[in-house]
This record gives sequence, C-alpha cells and structure tokens, in this order.
Amino acid sequence: MERPSHGPGPWVWLVVAAIAILLAAAQLYAIGKTPGVTPDRQLLDTELAGLQTEWMSSDPLADFPPVTKKFAEAAEKRLGRIPLKTQGAKGARARANLILEQATDPAGKPDFSGLSHKADDFESPEARIDVSERRQKLNAALREVYAAKKLSEAQANRLKETIAGESGSPWPIVMALHRVDELSGQVASKADKLIAAVIFMVLIALGIGAWFVYAVYRGRGNLPLGIPLQGAGPDVGDGLGLRMIIFFMLFAFAPGVVAVLAPPSWSAAWTDAFARVVLLFLLWAVMTVPMLGRVISFRDVGWRTQNLGKDILVGVWAFLANLPIVLALAYLGSVLLDWIPSGGHPVQMMIMQPGAQIPLLLSASILTAMLEETAFRGLFFQGLQLRLRNTFWAVFLSSLAFAAIHPQGGALWPTLAWIGAMGAMVTRERKSLVPAIVMHTLHNGTLLALAIYAL
Repeated sequence: MERPSHGPGPWVWLVVAAIAILLAAAQLYAIGKTPGVTPDRQLLDTELAGLQTEWMSSDPLADFPPVTKKFAEAAEKRLGRIPLKTQGAKGARARANLILEQATDPAGKPDFSGLSHKADDFESPEARIDVSERRQKLNAALREVYAAKKLSEAQANRLKETIAGESGSPWPIVMALHRVDELSGQVASKADKLIAAVIFMVLIALGIGAWFVYAVYRGRGNLPLGIPLQGAGPDVGDGLGLRMIIFFMLFAFAPGVVAVLAPPSWSAAWTDAFARVVLLFLLWAVMTVPMLGRVISFRDVGWRTQNLGKDILVGVWAFLANLPIVLALAYLGSVLLDWIPSGGHPVQMMIMQPGAQIPLLLSASILTAMLEETAFRGLFFQGLQLRLRNTFWAVFLSSLAFAAIHPQGGALWPTLAWIGAMGAMVTRERKSLVPAIVMHTLHNGTLLALAIYAL
C-alpha cells in the first residue's frame, strides 16, 4: 500500500493526550460516585470509597486486611459527620456502621435500629422500588448473619447471594460476606494459608530469578528485535494515533450502548464480556479502514504465530518478573499517592454475583488483555515510537495513559504503569504482541482467581 509523503504531524498526538487526560479525569471523578442517587448519598459513597482505600492500604499484601477498632471508630466518626437528609442514605450509613462494628467485635451485640429499606436516596421512581425490595432482603440477611452462631453451607450461599445484591458501594459489604464464610467454615484453614504463603514465596523467588535470567540473556549480546512496525515512517505512526483517538471514543461509549441494548436476562458479567467482544470487533474494523493512505492489520501491529512458543514463554517470564515489582509499587502507591482519589474496580462488585466467575475470567483476563494490548501496545506505543523515534518517551507516555484511564485511581497508577511499560518492552523485545497479551492475561487471571478464592 502506498504511503503518503507526510502525515498530519504531532497535533494528532496532542489530541490523543487531551482525550487520555479527559478519560483519566472522568475516572477520578467517578470514584465513589453512584449514578442516579441524591447528593447526600453521593457524599456518603465518596467517603466509603476513601475508607475502602485506607483499609486496603493498611495491609496491601492481605486478601482481607484486618479491621482494627481504631479504624472502625474513626470511620464511624467520619461517616457521622456527613449531613444526610434522605432515609435511604441514613440506612446505608447504619449498615456500614453495623458491619464495621461487627468486624471488630463479632461477640458484641449488633445494633439493627438504624437499618432502613427506604430508597429515597435514588432519584428514579422505578429504581426506588427495586432498591427498596433489595434492601429489605439485605437487612433481613444481615440480621440473620449477625444473630447466628453457625451457618450451613446452603444457608451461607443463600445469604451471600442476597448480600452481594446490594445496590451501591461493595464496601464494607465484603466484610459481611467474610463473616458468612467464617460462620460456615468456608474461610481458609491454617494449612491452606500456609500453602498459599509457600506458593506466594515461590512465585516471588521465580520473579527475582526471572531478572537474573534476563541479565544473563542480555549479557550474551542479545538485542531487542524491535517493534512490529519497525522501519515504518512517522506518517504511519500518526495513522496509529488517529486510530487511537477513535478507540478512545469507542472505549468511552460502546460499553454503555451494549449495556442498554443487552437482553434483560443477561447478567452484568456476561454483558461486560460481550462488550469486550464488540470493542475488539470495532477495533479491528477501525484498523482496516485506510487512514493516511494505509490499512493496518492486527498482524502489522504484532499479532503473529511465528515463533509462538518463544513468545508465550517470554510472556510467562514477564508475568513472573512483574510480581516483586508490582507488589512493591502497589505498596508505594498506597502510601505516596493516597491523596489522589482511589477506589475499587467494577469487577469487584460483579464477581460477588452468582454465576459471574466464568464470564469474568473470559472478559477481564483474556478479552481485556487482547483488547488493551492491541490498543495501547499495538497503536499507542508503536505510534509514539514511530513519531518520536524515542523508545523511553514512547514507553513512558503510553504506559502513563494506560494507567490513568483505569477506574482504580491514583493508588494503583504506578503498578498499572509498570505493567504497561513491561508490555511495551516485551513487544519491542520479540517484535510481537503475543508476549504482552500472555503476560496481561496471566496477571488479570491470577488476580481474579485470588478474588474468587477469597469469596
């Protein structure tokens, strides 16, 4: 395909940067926000999101950090200072206080007096009917949990399904779910925790060992093969930038459209998985449209089967090499960037729904890895590399954008940026997107498996 003599120039990348900043700002603004609720409920959810971040940061390595009495008392004071006008928001605060108090003192007498099923904190009359019914069931479930001394497995599953159906913030609902597991004997035993600790230490050791392997490999004079589009001109990079602009638009609006058009019988997890498939198809369509005189295929940006075995092994290496660094950055981010709004991921709420595990493993691990690596390492990173002719800045800027558009917020920016940088580095190392896709799939899949195990 004949290439034009020149592209639109750096302005394309200024537009890409502006859209990335807008998406990042939107994600930060959305943290702790529940759509369709009253202002007082919005204030409550924002405070709950902040408390969740502090709780998780208290022990970043724990799947369920301990809840200290000091933390619970401080949380209750902060929640108590919020001026709430609606009965629904007051009931939500009472549920949060009840759960926190029981998490710190399981033997204490639970205070159910503030629980309310009112839903006047939701603006839509239709939503109020649904939420009120859910809250009646939730309140009854919490009364049953905190009055029980022991639960059967069948009782536990029934209660977990009801509690997980709460509309709004998943925190501190997770603590009530943990209490159900404790009462039904479904928490990990000491032997299970020991096995998990051993596996964790082995993986960290393998991660450290992976860097020694890399040092030896590099010491033997092996050099990166270059990006898949090695040798292309800046005009091709600008074409990738134009496609990235369109991808950002699709990323912002397509999932919402899919959610509206999806059949009511579909769960949120299956709808999310279908939205990822739609986005992948739309990305393919955008890439095949001629821009600046050139069509770009998935193969052009790094989807290849040549040397597939080696590429997969490099992806596994990258996953292992990430582990010690990701853990360190997660801790540093929680300490140094706690002033930036941070929260959970929508998957944390979806994963508690019955039957959500399989579609989430498909969506959040495999499909997400394919989609994000194609966009950020196939288009963004390589486009910047071709335009700037500077690997450091191409890796840094594309990885920063990758981190900033995620919904978890500032505390995880360093971790996410590192994962993005590693994806770019192995793409350049192998002239293929396969290692980055494998690494990303293993990372997300491992986190999901741990979350499912913790339920």
